[in-house]
Amino acid sequence: MKRFRFLLLDAGPIIKLFELGLWDDFIGRCDVTICRTVAEEAKWASREIEDIPIDLDAFNADGRIRIQDVELAVVKAFHDKFDRMYKAQLHERLSRSQLEV
Repeated sequence: MKRFRFLLLDAGPIIKLFELGLWDDFIGRCDVTICRTVAEEAKWASREIEDIPIDLDAFNADGRIRIQDVELAVVKAFHDKFDRMYKAQLHERLSRSQLEV
């Protein structure tokens, strides 16, 4: 069976998948990559919002997902390539998509 490749850029979908009890099924069907900052955000936000314990390091350790460490300077250099209007539109879209999850 072909596995879909996912790069998760926000903690919202991760938290919702855990909340719905679908995380294990999702990572069983998909090759999932998450950056370290998103993994940490999911861990802390899930405790504040839904009180759902999420420890993605365990899934990374046994190879079921990949957590990538990206240097902050690299993220900032990428972020700085976009103008303020584009960043505002992107933030608005991401915020809206979290509400739809």
